[in-house]
Amino acid sequence: MPRHKVGPVERATDNAIREARKNGILGVIDGGAVAALRAVSRKIDVQDEYFKALADDAAEHNGRPPSMDNVSLPTYLKFCESLGLSPAGRKQFNAANKPDKPAVRTKPATAVVSKDAPADELAKRRGWRTA
Repeated sequence: MPRHKVGPVERATDNAIREARKNGILGVIDGGAVAALRAVSRKIDVQDEYFKALADDAAEHNGRPPSMDNVSLPTYLKFCESLGLSPAGRKQFNAANKPDKPAVRTKPATAVVSKDAPADELAKRRGWRTA
């Protein structure tokens, strides 16, 4: 049980991690990334109170108020995506775990031409018009 007050982002993160482990999306090998995600979720939950306290202190001492954090939320979302905990991340996870399909050729094969071949021969093989 955490020793701190659990906020809404951390609670939702823990629920998502629990479900992802149950569904086989996350395993023991993902422990470090999961711990980092949890740390960022705690930071997001407490940052409003933290910045308010800093702003109050700055006002009391005629100081400059602190700049807001514009990195934690994008970092959190990137972690979620890389762990398969966001819609985009699940889409990548599902695509990577689909059964193999036969390869489909998307482009016609081209003939291999030596660099020493005459220019007209090369143009002819590539289907270019020559003068």
